[in-house]
Amino acid sequence: MGDNNMKKPADDTVNLCSQTSYPGDDELQTLETEIMVKWKLDQAPDVEANPVQDKQASRKNVDLFKKALNEGKHCDALVYIDLALETDFLNAALWVQRVSVLVALKDLREAFRSCAAIPALERPGVVWKMGGSILDKLGLPVTAESWLRNASRLAGPQDTSAAILFQKVRAKRLYQPLTQGMPVEVTFTSQGRAVCTTKPVKKGEVIFADKSILHAQTLPSLKFPCCANCVRSLIRPEDVFGAEERSKSALQKSLKNYWPARERHPCQCGREVYCSETCKREAWDCYHRLICPEVNPAVSKLYQVCDSYKNLTSSDCTAFEGWWSASFSPVLLAKLWAQIVCTAVKLGNDNGRSSPAPTDWALARAPYRRFIAYGSGLKADVFPKMHELMTEIFRDLGDGLSYTITKEEFSGRYLQLACNTQSFSDADNPMGYLCRGIHSEPMLRPLLSYFQSKEHEGDFAGLFPVHACLNHSCANNAFVCDGKTPDKRPGCHVKAKRDLAAGEEVFNQYIDVNLSRKERRFALYRSYNFWCECDRCRFEGDGPDSCTECNVKATEGKEFPKCSRCKQAWYCSTKCQKKAWKRGHKKICGLEL
Repeated sequence: MGDNNMKKPADDTVNLCSQTSYPGDDELQTLETEIMVKWKLDQAPDVEANPVQDKQASRKNVDLFKKALNEGKHCDALVYIDLALETDFLNAALWVQRVSVLVALKDLREAFRSCAAIPALERPGVVWKMGGSILDKLGLPVTAESWLRNASRLAGPQDTSAAILFQKVRAKRLYQPLTQGMPVEVTFTSQGRAVCTTKPVKKGEVIFADKSILHAQTLPSLKFPCCANCVRSLIRPEDVFGAEERSKSALQKSLKNYWPARERHPCQCGREVYCSETCKREAWDCYHRLICPEVNPAVSKLYQVCDSYKNLTSSDCTAFEGWWSASFSPVLLAKLWAQIVCTAVKLGNDNGRSSPAPTDWALARAPYRRFIAYGSGLKADVFPKMHELMTEIFRDLGDGLSYTITKEEFSGRYLQLACNTQSFSDADNPMGYLCRGIHSEPMLRPLLSYFQSKEHEGDFAGLFPVHACLNHSCANNAFVCDGKTPDKRPGCHVKAKRDLAAGEEVFNQYIDVNLSRKERRFALYRSYNFWCECDRCRFEGDGPDSCTECNVKATEGKEFPKCSRCKQAWYCSTKCQKKAWKRGHKKICGLEL
């Protein structure tokens, strides 16, 4: 495998996540400031400094404060801490204590006023952090983020708590609108964004359905027509069955009774087809008007490359003559940039501008900031011909419009797609209708095995915002399958693999989890740039020459006995085996994959 010298990389997930402002944050900040004034958050707290400052008297009240706090008397504790502050008004530690009591009493507005009472230049990191947390609870996320930025800046290199809290606030404001009605929320942990349940979910239930914001059909499946806009399958019997097969009476009858007729509405370029004029118009307005070969001749070359590449097998891992080597189509990249440009133009037009302003461009790019990318090296240097072609396609879009695709832009967008795309197709395709119909007629059921061996699906690679936040586990408790979105279009469903409790993180699998631990870790590190520390990887071993629990090496020519149940862990002694069992091996031993 070539990983004999591979070591666990340093984990820097939190620091890799940006804290830069999002497009439109300035306007939101102004709105939140107006709300803060309305709630009197800009006013001084209800504590007045005594002209005579007496730290000794203050300390006596602090002792009484601590006593009341230990007895759970928060109201009394607030009285004593206020008395302590009156005679030691500039003591930041006392203000921190006051904030804590007010939060316990659920008086968040007064708690924030207490944080703000300390001058900004003298405000310690802990106060910035507390203020940010309170603002989040008050529903003022943009201002909360500004306080947490300051807390992160003042924190030591090992203290990531403020940075994690910042990302929690950001995740909530970005994803809460997308998870409305779902039993999940997107949060943030030391490992990055995470999807957690908000209520119990039973095995086999759909945890959530997600809709793609960008997709393109994979090159090998282009022989099966699908709507390029909504992914609906448009295959006809002749796309699946030969003329001789269709002439057989049993099949003829089945196709007549159960094969649904679906319209095809091709674009003038002949490269995209749609299920309706509505989808055709949507696609044109959203992206296709910029990358239709009839309008933009440079795109014809892109499709020529696709025609040459689509017949290569997945085992061809080298860059195809400097053009491509990914599983998703390069058309997906072109659609991404076309969507950004079309959105920016629309935003400009809606605001009476003849051309997009910088804010329009920023807002158009904003949806793609949700998709985190990992990887090394410039992909534009790996695929120089594709980078050159994309640059040509977007150099002149008419009416003085263009989009510059630098090497960094090309590489970043490529990695976003490589790390986040999910394969999906129309779960309600015509072959499914046919099979269900035949199943209802006992005389025709023998045909089912014959039909099921027929390749018939158009496969798409898509970007799904909530799905992209799922973390990997080799002991995954959920899986992804095709399904319908709330608007009845094809999308992806995430289903529970076993019962999930409220608050439990939902884990997907990025790779084949039937591989050995060494193979799994190598594949994940190579493709996703992280070292897996899931329950299975922590409590499985790499072979009989090392104890899975204590890492002691076996003497030359000897092997440690393996776990008789899962056969994926080896122990030097019964003591180590029992210790590992109690620590977590019990949880994953013999787990159904």
